[in-house]
Amino acid sequence: MTDIHNEEVLARIAKGLVYTESEAAFQAPLRRTEQIFEYSLTPPSESERRRSLLVY
Repeated sequence: MTDIHNEEVLARIAKGLVYTESEAAFQAPLRRTEQIFEYSLTPPSESERRRSLLVY
């Protein structure tokens, strides 16, 4: 998919319009990176929060 297509999908997402998971698949690597970062910054004492981040 092209960058233009990705931008169109992001615009639909931002507007709350319908899109398919396959159209938004280009975001998957970024989502994983952000989830790993968030998990890493969560203190061990927040075990429920850490656990919730592992459940996708």
